[in-house]
Amino acid sequence: MSANHNNLPTKSYKQKSKLHISTINYYNLDVVATQETGLNLFALEVHDSMEERIRFLHEARATYAHNQWEGTFYKHQPGGTMIISTNEATHRTTTSSSDPLGLGRWATILLSGKEGHRTRIVSIYNPIASSPGPHTVNRQQTRHLRATKDYRTPTTALREEFPFV
Repeated sequence: MSANHNNLPTKSYKQKSKLHISTINYYNLDVVATQETGLNLFALEVHDSMEERIRFLHEARATYAHNQWEGTFYKHQPGGTMIISTNEATHRTTTSSSDPLGLGRWATILLSGKEGHRTRIVSIYNPIASSPGPHTVNRQQTRHLRATKDYRTPTTALREEFPFV
C-alpha cells in the first residue's frame, strides 16, 4: 500500500497516528510506503518515535527519511518518506536505504525471495514547485541545492540522482 499522509501528528496518541497503525494491522499489510510524513523523526520524544508507534504491529520495521538540513530542532518537518514492513516482509528485507543528501526524498527496502528473486520497494516524494510559502518542501530543497552551488530544480535533481531507475 502507498499513502500520502499530508503530515502525521508529532504525538503518537493522536487519532491520525493511531489510524495509520490500525489500518496496517486491520488489512494485515506487509509493506506500506508513505510520503509526506511531516515528521522530524530524530526530534521526537522516545514515546512518540516511529519505533514506539509500530511496536504493536507484528515484526515491524521502519525505514524513513526527512530533511535533515532545516528545522532540525522542530518536531514537524514538511515532506519525508517512510516504508514500514511487517510480518514476512521484515524477514525478507536484505537492505534499506534513503536519500544520501538528507533531504528526505526517498526511502527504499530490498526484499529477497525464492530462487534469487528480488523486489525493491520505494517511497519517493517529488515536491510541488508551485506550492507557496517559505517552508514548503520545494523551497527547502531549493535552498539546500543553492547553498551547494547546484542550480537545478528539486525535481530535476531528484530525477538525476535517484539511483534505482
